Amino acid sequence: MSLFESKIQTLRRASVARLGKRFVSWCIDLLVVLIISSLLFSVFQLIVRAQPGFVAAEKTVEEEVRYYNEYAIDTHVVEFLDPENGVRKSFDMVAFDNMKRAICLSYKVFGSEQQPDFTFESDHEVTTSGVATQTTDNIAYFYTKYVPENTDKQIVNMGDKTPSDYVVQVYRDAFGANYDVMFAENRELSELPILKTQSAYYLFYYQYVDHTDTIGQTAKEYYSVFINAYKYMLEEAEKLLVRSEPYFSTHYKSYRDAYELQGRYVNYALLLALVLGYWLGVALPKLLFKDEVTVGRKILGLGVINDDGSPTSGAKSAIKSVFGCFAFLFTAVLSYMLPPFKGVYDMMLVPLVANGTLSLAVVIIIPSVLTVISCAFMLFTYGKKSLMNVFGKDKVVDMNYLDEDESDEGF
Repeated sequence: MSLFESKIQTLRRASVARLGKRFVSWCIDLLVVLIISSLLFSVFQLIVRAQPGFVAAEKTVEEEVRYYNEYAIDTHVVEFLDPENGVRKSFDMVAFDNMKRAICLSYKVFGSEQQPDFTFESDHEVTTSGVATQTTDNIAYFYTKYVPENTDKQIVNMGDKTPSDYVVQVYRDAFGANYDVMFAENRELSELPILKTQSAYYLFYYQYVDHTDTIGQTAKEYYSVFINAYKYMLEEAEKLLVRSEPYFSTHYKSYRDAYELQGRYVNYALLLALVLGYWLGVALPKLLFKDEVTVGRKILGLGVINDDGSPTSGAKSAIKSVFGCFAFLFTAVLSYMLPPFKGVYDMMLVPLVANGTLSLAVVIIIPSVLTVISCAFMLFTYGKKSLMNVFGKDKVVDMNYLDEDESDEGF
């Protein structure tokens, strides 16, 4: 059957394949591997999720997440849209609410000279979150209310600073050089740093007046600084919460151990799916079509022949397929964009063995770098050879172009 026979006579007359065609054929092979691997992973995932170890770890993770949500909700560092189902507000949303409270505090303290139509009785959306105080400002509440009332949890050591002083220091650290530009301090008027009139005006203007004009473009910088700095304060506060004792030792460690066990199960299944996907999608077609022809090469009319004109052997093809399998491991990056990961790469950082440091990310990065180095050789070698072709003493040729001069191979 000609479909599965060597075309060595044609290959001997074929010209060196151009890089563009080789890249397209590689993309086709990549798609084939991704489709097969995804189907295999769907099956392997069902098997993995039925394992007793995975089931126990999943239960532990669910219990600890529920415990943490109940633990964190009283701190005001973390807010929820749906507490029962554990749906958190993003830090961006929390920061935005606190920006509105900070604007209201500024207008309450300094008045509204630059924004004369601003009144607390108006329908301005900015007033719906209230005015920033030690109770309503999330960061201030955490450091001045929650931490002092829960000293047994060893969340943070303020040293000789009062809670209010500590909040100011947290603000200063987060806003950096922008703090003195944007904020004023007056303990008689507020325990919190107060947005200066100009800063409050810019933030209000950007959000509720016009973000496209000249003032709006300047105001955008103030908005970006405030949101990013406040997010940073929230993130750092939550880190303190997680690292506090006895929570860290008695709960967080259990959660991480269970989560990492789940991750190892999933990553093993994914690795196995990728390896089998490569052998079924690339290596098997090479065996069937001969001349190291894959699905992509078959479609584009490409093949591989030794430099001396002899056909490539099955043994050499198998050895090259082993290295090729490692090169295709980076498909895991694309797999994490699909269900069930949906673009969340956390599990890729999980160590592949307990108490280890080698993660799936590292396993992917190393062969990916080597593959890039190998492919880079095609730009500089005669015959557009990759490093693998150089060592294998073979070349990729295009059977659509026969008996042509190879001196101008192009791309």
